[in-house]
Amino acid sequence: LSKYAPKYGLKKDIAEIRNLSDYLQWLKEKKDSSQIGPESLENFLANILECSPENSQIQKGIAEGKKSSRCFFRGHSKINYELKSSVRRQNEYSEEILFKKFDAQFYKELRGKSIFEKLAIMQHHEYYSRLLDITENPLVALYFACKGNQDAIGIVYKFTPEISEVLFENDDEIKILSALAILKQENKNKLFHLVTNGVCES
Repeated sequence: LSKYAPKYGLKKDIAEIRNLSDYLQWLKEKKDSSQIGPESLENFLANILECSPENSQIQKGIAEGKKSSRCFFRGHSKINYELKSSVRRQNEYSEEILFKKFDAQFYKELRGKSIFEKLAIMQHHEYYSRLLDITENPLVALYFACKGNQDAIGIVYKFTPEISEVLFENDDEIKILSALAILKQENKNKLFHLVTNGVCES
């Protein structure tokens, strides 16, 4: 590290750092007090799991969540990024057009797949979709919070829905929400109007 010290304005004694503990201690001393964040991976896991770093669960690995709920995580490389799907962050094309273009382009590969499966494939290949990636592994979320992040402050979101609130591919609600991707915006507006005005109430 000694050859990089002058270039990046680092203290010369950084060259004496030989392990992660030394490095984290050096960062702690150097850190701007206005920036609050975990000082180690162990502290990150303790914070995300809401237990102390000394807890034996940390030593064994990621603790199991409560049986009544599940934990999901999402990492953003910038703290000011909104929790919005990619299709909601772009204004150039309608969701319906984007979906139909993708479906037509990869017709053979997508044949026989449900709308939700097609949306998942779109998301996997970084096309605009209405899905938002989450993970049950906080370390994966931490990776995306740090990925390509040189100057900004990243963030990891934690979601803890009850098990009864977690939906799966074959649930009717997922099928309905997925089907909205192929509706024209005017039809989405009509549907929204019908629902919000109680017309669909039994």
